[in-house]
Amino acid sequence: VTGVQTCALPIYAAALPTNDSLTALQMAYSPKRGTDPQNFYTGIATSSKTFGFGFGYFGALGDKKTTNGGFVGMGFKSNLEQYGLTYRNKDLTSNSMGDFDLSYLYTDTRESIAYGGVLHSVNSSPQLDVGLGYIPDRSFNLEMNINTPPANQISNGDYILVAATNFALSPQITTHLQLSYHTKFSKTDPLFAINYWLTDVTNSFLQYTTPNIWSLGFSLIF
Repeated sequence: VTGVQTCALPIYAAALPTNDSLTALQMAYSPKRGTDPQNFYTGIATSSKTFGFGFGYFGALGDKKTTNGGFVGMGFKSNLEQYGLTYRNKDLTSNSMGDFDLSYLYTDTRESIAYGGVLHSVNSSPQLDVGLGYIPDRSFNLEMNINTPPANQISNGDYILVAATNFALSPQITTHLQLSYHTKFSKTDPLFAINYWLTDVTNSFLQYTTPNIWSLGFSLIF
């Protein structure tokens, strides 16, 4: 799923402390599709009212190549503002230095509005994602986002416009619908995810996105 909580922004969980102290463990898997590899993800994040920290692993196992990546991030909250710093590396076995991301999120609970952004790859070719969210209650939100191409492709790169919504079908079932429009290729990619709470602290999800990619996941909060 592109975003976390209120805005569809790629901010890691560590950058989003909540009003309660909690620790969350998440695992996800996407099966092999033809010549495309199968993908694995696992991550853990812990947060308090003012600070969050998390790290995780993501990898691809294919017939021709296997890659192993990872990330580590931290976040701080001050009143209605949240700040995050993340380091990620898509291939830990390569000589790549990896990338650092900076994130910011502001939530105005009185107006039910949230906005923020992520500056990706600040140490190489920066790429900016900005978003605006409407959050009237816990059962529904609506989000609009713009993802720019890397700075070295700003004149002829692919700008991505994203519209997304989360809404609850019942106390146990929530859904996520998302449409991403690529300006360079004039195409739209849909994404659909459904989350089912097995108990108060465990949930599973099923996600579909193009081209015919299915993902299964499980989360545990303790």
